[in-house]
Amino acid sequence: LAKTLPVVLCTKQSHASFKMANQTSAMSTLTVESADLTSRGISAKIMTPFGPGHLRSTLLGEFNLSNLLLVVGELLMRNYSLDDVLYVVSDAIAAPGR
Repeated sequence: LAKTLPVVLCTKQSHASFKMANQTSAMSTLTVESADLTSRGISAKIMTPFGPGHLRSTLLGEFNLSNLLLVVGELLMRNYSLDDVLYVVSDAIAAPGR
């Protein structure tokens, strides 16, 4: 894998995390501190190398939470601010027919 790609570690535990390499190749961690997965969507407290954040989405389930974490990590590595990333991610919609 390229040093700039996030590697997702899937887990059934209450805490999920993945490592992401920044431009200096030092490893940082993005962690889910807590998550509520309901029929109305996802609400998760996350810890990033740039501080804490609250990830919200109308997408459903652990699979989508994992995908959203990957997007958050990728956008942070591209130097977008955490606030902007969480704002944009909150508008993600499911593919038609899903």
